[in-house]
Amino acid sequence: MNTNIVINGFFGRMGQAILKESLNIADVNIVAGCDINTNSQESSQVEVTNSLNKIKSPFDVVIDFSLAAATVDVVTECVDLNKPVVIGTTGHNSSQLSNIEKLSSSIPILLAPNMSIGVNTTLSAIREIARALQTYNVHITETHHKNKIDSPSGTALKIANVICDARGKTLGNISDDKCPIKFTSIREDVAIGTHEVIFRGERDSVTITHIADDRSIFARGSIDTAVWLSSQNPGFYNYNDYMKSMS
Repeated sequence: MNTNIVINGFFGRMGQAILKESLNIADVNIVAGCDINTNSQESSQVEVTNSLNKIKSPFDVVIDFSLAAATVDVVTECVDLNKPVVIGTTGHNSSQLSNIEKLSSSIPILLAPNMSIGVNTTLSAIREIARALQTYNVHITETHHKNKIDSPSGTALKIANVICDARGKTLGNISDDKCPIKFTSIREDVAIGTHEVIFRGERDSVTITHIADDRSIFARGSIDTAVWLSSQNPGFYNYNDYMKSMS
């Protein structure tokens, strides 16, 4: 059975990566794109509009890689259309996240700050290390392309919250000196995404690093979770929910 997908943020880096990766996956069709810049010079063989409500092609699920400020409106449109939505957009504030979660009572929503199965598998290892090395200080360094808006990255914050949860602590204000985890954000011209987590003790340290060599890993994760989400009941899901269902 084919899954028909709409990409919101179609002309962005991730939107185009998802379109390209979909060509390698059987039973998946990108039938339309949605973008505020419908006059983009990027070539496209699918329908492109500036609103999900204007899409004429039948579709099953939406993948959103746009801007944090726009996500609630996108999800609201999905509720109106009764369509599930996978959200890879990062940088949401607490109010936006709360609104998204409330809307999940009407449709299936999967929100993940990182769509790589490598990163999400690594989180399990980080959780166990954090529990075992309770007294070790933690420093997270993340490197991304220069146009990435949110800093630290959504993945870095996810890692930090996993560590804090494992230790029974609250991350709190990341700009405060009392924050239990230190962050360094680096922006470079062509970087895709590197996350390094250092647990430093008095006499040793443990380092875990994930390096993304190609955006296709995020694109593949987005498509795989979208196919899975299209058959789920309304609710607020994360990448780990998808991974558990596959095991």
